[in-house]
Amino acid sequence: ALPISTRRGSPLLIGIRSKNKLSTEHVPILYRSLSQSSYTLDTQCSLASKPTVFQQLEDVLIGNNVEINKCKARQTRRDSSTCLYPVGNEKGVEYFFASDASAIIEHTNRVIFIEDDDIASVADGKLCIHRIRRSAGDDLSRVIQTLQMELQQIMKGNFSAFMQKEIFEQPESVFNTMRGRVNFEKNTVLVGGLKDHLKEFKRCRRLIMIGCGTSYHAAVATRQVLEELTELPVMVELASDFLDRNTPVFRDDVCFFISQSGETADSLMALRYCKDHGALTCGVTNTVGSS
Repeated sequence: ALPISTRRGSPLLIGIRSKNKLSTEHVPILYRSLSQSSYTLDTQCSLASKPTVFQQLEDVLIGNNVEINKCKARQTRRDSSTCLYPVGNEKGVEYFFASDASAIIEHTNRVIFIEDDDIASVADGKLCIHRIRRSAGDDLSRVIQTLQMELQQIMKGNFSAFMQKEIFEQPESVFNTMRGRVNFEKNTVLVGGLKDHLKEFKRCRRLIMIGCGTSYHAAVATRQVLEELTELPVMVELASDFLDRNTPVFRDDVCFFISQSGETADSLMALRYCKDHGALTCGVTNTVGSS
């Protein structure tokens, strides 16, 4: 069977383990380049046909109605320049598909984060990533990243529950959060993800903090401090309520989305809503590679 997986909303990542050097660190995205009426790629048929599993899945995703015939394959789109595979005499490689890095960290710390509407397929030890449509601003490749995570971080250790472990880890977590960002000698704070947007922050008229559950309560706890430091009105919103009443959002607003996993469904829907209205959006999360 040909392993195929696609992402639609829920997180998806692919872990890669191989003793050999890999063909590339940037897996290029393969786009559908032919129209439905002239789709004869990979076949020797006179009719437009779709003999491969990927092509059939492609039709399901975009709603095409193309006749599928049993045809002799002529040439596929897989080659050395578009796939990820191990280089060397021994070409052993393992791919792990998971929704969270904690599920595969014991096997490998090298992963590719799959984006929405990506379609990943594996055949003959080669990994290819496909997309049906290309939009402006899309990355042309998916980069192999190395997770800065240890197996002991996801284990309970000597604690009776994960909540107890998180409570006792709070001092270390706060210290790690400030490391490299807070300069106590100069009394300055530098947040790398925000420094390129300081002009937008300075001319904004309102700050909106959006989250669910404990993320929402964290926003409530910091609202007063933000208002005093910025001298701007700060709104704190529950993501589900925010969407229910079609909250007015303007181009001079800055919206902060707080989510531990970075995959909270209501928060992601609110994020798209704010981006559609032209507001500047910022994410506060502890999960690298999340939506």
